[in-house]
Amino acid sequence: MKQLEKEMLRRPTRDLKDFRGESALLAIQSTNELALLEEIQSVLNRLKLEDYEEDLLKNPFPDGEISNLPKLVLTIEKLIDGISLNQESRDGLKLMNIVREKLDEFVRLSVKLNDATELFMKQTFQQVQGEAIDEEYFPEQDLKTHIELSTDMPTTGHRQLKHLTEFMRKFCKLEEMLQKRNKDCLNFELSESYANAFGAVYKQQFSVLLSHVLGRASDSSRNCGLLSLQGFGTPGQKQMYVGCDLYRVVDGEQETGSHWRFADLLDEDSRAHVPEWLAITCLLKIFLDKAYTESTFLDKFFSLAGDTDNDAEDKFKLMTMMYQDLVGKFEDAIEHVHDNSELSSLVLSLMVAKVRAMCDMGDMVQYLQHFLALLEMKLQFLLNKFIDHQISIIKSDSPSASSCDILQAVVQLPLFLEHCVHTSEMVTSFTFLQNQNKREDEEPIDEFNLKPADSWLAQNLLVQQQLQQEAFEAAQQDAAREAIESMHELPEDQEVEGADPEAGVDVDDKPEDKNSDFNVYLIDGMVHKLMVSIFNQIDSIAYDDIRYTNVVLLQNYFRFANEFSGGGVLSVLHSTIAPYTKKAKLMYFTAVDEYVRWLVTCELREAMAYFDEVDALLKSKRQTPQEIHYSHPFKEFKQVVDSCLTQEKICKLLSNIFDKVYDQLCDWLIIACVCQKIEEYFVTQFSKYVEITRHCFPPYMSCFGDLKVEDLRPSSSMYPESKELVAQEMFKLFSKGRTSEKKREIQQAQWLDVDTVNAWYAEAPIDIRKPDGPRRRVKGNSLYAVKDKIVNGATSWSETVPQETDAANDVQEPQVQLLEFEVELDDKQDGAPGMHP
Repeated sequence: MKQLEKEMLRRPTRDLKDFRGESALLAIQSTNELALLEEIQSVLNRLKLEDYEEDLLKNPFPDGEISNLPKLVLTIEKLIDGISLNQESRDGLKLMNIVREKLDEFVRLSVKLNDATELFMKQTFQQVQGEAIDEEYFPEQDLKTHIELSTDMPTTGHRQLKHLTEFMRKFCKLEEMLQKRNKDCLNFELSESYANAFGAVYKQQFSVLLSHVLGRASDSSRNCGLLSLQGFGTPGQKQMYVGCDLYRVVDGEQETGSHWRFADLLDEDSRAHVPEWLAITCLLKIFLDKAYTESTFLDKFFSLAGDTDNDAEDKFKLMTMMYQDLVGKFEDAIEHVHDNSELSSLVLSLMVAKVRAMCDMGDMVQYLQHFLALLEMKLQFLLNKFIDHQISIIKSDSPSASSCDILQAVVQLPLFLEHCVHTSEMVTSFTFLQNQNKREDEEPIDEFNLKPADSWLAQNLLVQQQLQQEAFEAAQQDAAREAIESMHELPEDQEVEGADPEAGVDVDDKPEDKNSDFNVYLIDGMVHKLMVSIFNQIDSIAYDDIRYTNVVLLQNYFRFANEFSGGGVLSVLHSTIAPYTKKAKLMYFTAVDEYVRWLVTCELREAMAYFDEVDALLKSKRQTPQEIHYSHPFKEFKQVVDSCLTQEKICKLLSNIFDKVYDQLCDWLIIACVCQKIEEYFVTQFSKYVEITRHCFPPYMSCFGDLKVEDLRPSSSMYPESKELVAQEMFKLFSKGRTSEKKREIQQAQWLDVDTVNAWYAEAPIDIRKPDGPRRRVKGNSLYAVKDKIVNGATSWSETVPQETDAANDVQEPQVQLLEFEVELDDKQDGAPGMHP
């Protein structure tokens, strides 16, 4: 009983607890329902449109008017806000009938607005296009404004459509919310309509501007052929010369270092000399600046400012469609300029490469980079075509080996490359920032801050200049620090050469390596193609007739190596030219060695056969000197000496040798080098014969009479009584170049005015296979004695001339220490000039 009573007493307590729990749940449910009601009310408010707003969306542009544009922009914002519910995580709400119905209504109204807007904008584009095409365009005013102010001018699209910019930005965002936009690009039909409409306007205006600007430059034709290029000339002539059209012409004279300016296109006095490449460069700058202004406007008009991943690609496609005709116009203009002067293509190629190198590579200007790349490919194609034509001309110059002197291409190539280097230097120092007269108080030209600020090129140039200045200052600091450290490392009594202790450390303003100053990659390609072609042509002619192989090789490769071994302007191409120069030297040293051996062998054939046999017996030790003496009778020996080794015979054979040299070689400097080698080789051979005779046939020495080895060399303080046999015959050879005033001028320019003391050909390599290896002086002093006689006006060898030094044949020693080396030449038998022994 008591247990039942206790249970009855506990039941009301549990019921009370259950009631309280149910009451709390009801309160929570009531609170949640209230919050849900408020959220539904908020969503419905976002999906609510007034009657006039619905009417506005159904008919946004009544009769093509845009008076309701501000209200329409606010209404579109409501649509965007409402439709954005689809992107929010409110799946439960979207399932409610009332919310779903409102969302569907918003989408239907948005689609109607979209269709109406597309139709209206296309009509607007066509209307603006018609007005712009019918409007009179003044290219001279556009050119003058752009040159004098150096600012970006508003384009037709920007000027006529800027009042629709805010509306279009909202419209594009609405399209994106509706997912109507193609995943690869913006509304294709609308963008294509814009590109077609304004592309036609820009094409018409640019065509007029292009004709006007090109008309302000000289269109005179230039003969730019490699074989016709001149070392110097006067402005206005048809013939191309080194430096032609690169710098300004004032009063009919070219001022080297004074750059052409875009303002010269406005000067009537300069019109006759302004090169066409300047006109194209000016047009290029104008186009890039205007295209950048258009690009900035499109960012705002079509909402392409980088908010989505596809914006850069969208704008690239839009600008490609809009400017595709202008690319063709540029290419046609470039071809026209190229036809007048092919080397203008080189200037423009370097200009375009310079612009590409200094411009921003951002995604939003990738079309401008693409445009420059197209022009660069076109210019490179024209340059390749020009170089291929020059190569065909080189190949067409194919004389026979017997009549071949120095090929014209070998003579002209240095001039051509010098002009290329001067062109590159000019382009490097050419500036696009000219005549910046923009006012400091200039205001933005519209409410979206699309003001005529510094152009795209100007912005990039300033950044590049700042970076270069920072790099230069850092290099100066590093150089100064290294110089100070090196000074501290020197002994106290030793000073740094060229340093002023009071002025501090001297730092060079320019780097030693000129290759860092400008790009020569375009020229490098041309150099390789031309040099390979010239080398192939030389070899083709030389090996066509084996009798004259070495004559052709030594003349052409000597001239080539000599032209490109002097440094100067072409030093910037050293790394490109060096392998070819090295090969040319190798070919020259090999060819001249074989040629000299052939000349001497033809005259000393009998003596060589006799003494080489004796020398071989001595070296092999098969016979003693006494046995050799007994096996070679006096009569045989005397017959050999009388045939070619007496004084009379030596004079005769030397005369024959030098006559061949005169007939076969065309350049006096080359003749001088060959004569020096002839003296060295001939004296070496005669010395060997005398030494063999003294060693094996002492009694036979009388056969030589009073002739000594010293009689072959010029007289000196050691041998004052020398008969100077080689020098006398050599003097006769060079006297042939003094028989007329014209010949004297040629000899003077080719040889007498040339400083040969420390020239590369004055020293022969010890190993011919290594022309840049250890070297030795060529042992032939008669040439210097002959040159001294001729310079002092002697008409015969016996004529006495005043001497400025103690001995006419004393050779000035080079400043560097040379390796002394006794000439050892292998004995060679008879062979033609082209035969390799």
